[in-house]
Amino acid sequence: MIAHPPSGEVDDNRGWAKTGLGHTLQMVFDANEAEEIRQKNPDYKETLELGNPFSGEVAPNKWLPEHLLPGFRSFVESWWTDCTTLSHGLYRSLGEALEIGDEDYFCRIHSKNDCHMTWNFYPSMPLQALHSADAKRLNAHTDFGTLTLVFQDAVGGLEVHDGHTFRPIVPVPGAIVVNVGDMLEQQSNGRWKSALHRVVAPGQLMKPGSVQVRDGDGSVINRYSLVFFGVPNPEQMIKTAPGCDEPGKWRPNMNGDWGTLSARQWIQKRLAVEY
Repeated sequence: MIAHPPSGEVDDNRGWAKTGLGHTLQMVFDANEAEEIRQKNPDYKETLELGNPFSGEVAPNKWLPEHLLPGFRSFVESWWTDCTTLSHGLYRSLGEALEIGDEDYFCRIHSKNDCHMTWNFYPSMPLQALHSADAKRLNAHTDFGTLTLVFQDAVGGLEVHDGHTFRPIVPVPGAIVVNVGDMLEQQSNGRWKSALHRVVAPGQLMKPGSVQVRDGDGSVINRYSLVFFGVPNPEQMIKTAPGCDEPGKWRPNMNGDWGTLSARQWIQKRLAVEY
């Protein structure tokens, strides 16, 4: 009823994507190489893809009829509004931290609030399968945009690479994980690193009283996460922000022989090989 089209077009990135439809890749743009990775190392998740529920300038969301899921649309609209408010507060903090002399710079380039939401469901699966070096619930990748807000449940399995190794991000009740994305890495001129992250089997060590992450037959239980992606206005060219002329220690992901891209062009480039 609200199925995600089997397309990597930006405007098609709406609706429910079954397991196996989308496939997470990291900086792979060759179709043959992408297909080889898809066959060898598939994701194991379902997603619901949503956009700005109030804008008439972006592709419309696909909604279930109200009688099938009462209150869902109103919750999404409220959650989107809260995330947008929080993200704009963070954008102002970015300007201050980077000392660019214009704390509203990032708010202005996000003025259309063309943000994206991905709600993830990771079905229960055998733990033994996740012990394979190639098996992940979600393959390692960086996010496309500026900032990502991640709301994870208590199951665990999220890991972030610190430049040397992957480290678990242990769930903390009430906490939001904030990731730097590709576009902010580019805008900060490599002073901040786009967070390479993945979802694997939950860690072996669980604190007393924590959620039981495995069931009786040796499977990892269902996992859920809600993700809000802050993305600049579609036409915004992603280049070094004012005052960030001095490069940092990281080489931005967006550097390549394709030249400077707009926010929409970069998202399209990465989505094209994932569906």
